[in-house]
Amino acid sequence: MKVIGLTGNIGCGKSAVAGMLREREVATIDADDVAREVRRPGSPEAALILDRFGTLEPAELARVVFEDSTALADLEAIIHPRVRDLVGAHLTE
Repeated sequence: MKVIGLTGNIGCGKSAVAGMLREREVATIDADDVAREVRRPGSPEAALILDRFGTLEPAELARVVFEDSTALADLEAIIHPRVRDLVGAHLTE
C-alpha cells in the first residue's frame, strides 16, 4: 500500500486533489475530519480543551490560538496525538 500525504497552506488545493482521488475510488483520510471527531463533546480531548480554553467552539479556539503561540502549542498537544493514533488505525484497516 502506498500512502500519500497532502499538505500545504490554506487554499492551496488539498481538498480539490483529495476529491479527485476519491472520484477515482482511492481511499482517503481527512485529518480535519479526524480532528473534529477528536474534539467532539464527551471525548477525553474535549474535556481537556474545555479545561484549558473554556470552549469547544472552533471560531473561538481559532481566535485564541492564532493570537497566542503557547495556546496553539497547548491545543496541538491535546489533539495531535489522538489524531495520529486514529489516522494510523485507519491505515492498518
